[in-house]
Amino acid sequence: MSPIFGNSSSKYLSPIMGFFSPPKQSETSVSSTGSLSGKFINTDCIYAKILVNLTQEFGDELLGLFAYGSRIYGNACPHSDVDVDVLIKSERKCRRNIMIDGLEVEMFIHPPIYIYHLLTSDPNGIHLRCYTFGRVIYDPNNLFPQLQRIAKIRWETGPPVLEAKDYWRPRYEIADLLRDLEDCDFVNDEATAHFLSVKLVERLVRIQERLCQRWPEKLKRCCQSWETWDPVGGRLAKRALNSSVKWNERIRCAKELAKYVLAPIGGIMPIEWTMDWEEIPDVALPYDPLILPKIEVFITQ
Repeated sequence: MSPIFGNSSSKYLSPIMGFFSPPKQSETSVSSTGSLSGKFINTDCIYAKILVNLTQEFGDELLGLFAYGSRIYGNACPHSDVDVDVLIKSERKCRRNIMIDGLEVEMFIHPPIYIYHLLTSDPNGIHLRCYTFGRVIYDPNNLFPQLQRIAKIRWETGPPVLEAKDYWRPRYEIADLLRDLEDCDFVNDEATAHFLSVKLVERLVRIQERLCQRWPEKLKRCCQSWETWDPVGGRLAKRALNSSVKWNERIRCAKELAKYVLAPIGGIMPIEWTMDWEEIPDVALPYDPLILPKIEVFITQ
């Protein structure tokens, strides 16, 4: 072990020692391969080992360690990884995956200003969720509470409202997907049919989340989550995706779901439609002598 851990008075060792309590029997699950798995892992021991590794690598440059993800939120699956943000002093960033005690650790290393940028510009709520519901592991300079406050304010505000001028886009996208789905030959191309139905429902849940000003849910929890905050949409989505249901019924449910979701913004786009005229903004385009003369000749003809 590095000399910085040589005595108990080390400034690096004291915040780590609290993690090294023996895991309770009920907190640990062992897979058939002998490695720790499942959501009953004592992740505190994992975080302690991560912190030891980081202090050995970064020393005084290490500013903090923050954990988030399903193992913090309490909804981990057997293959869920451990997600951590590592704050360092220098203006550089790195992403790495490592294995500790048979568990995947996904690590993002960057300076505090980079996290601030992510939180203030996050369009999908990914980082906002992390810092609103995550857990501080190591923070000697008290940096994380400031970042958490920023995240919580933006998270509770919700995503920006879809503006009326942009209603056409989801209406058109869904109409196009529905036509593709109806054209699909389920008997001879079942794979494409399933693919299109999944694509359609995925797009619809994202539209509904936006219209309801909800931040996007992780894909593997979308359907289950949808039914909790929108029972009608959630039930239609599940039936449209259910492979045990006859294909014609699945298409019917998909259409009903599309009508239901898009109703507040004008419904499914009809085949014939037009947008209002818009001015083309002035853009400084680079001069290309190979293209512009051809355009001029074409126009004069």
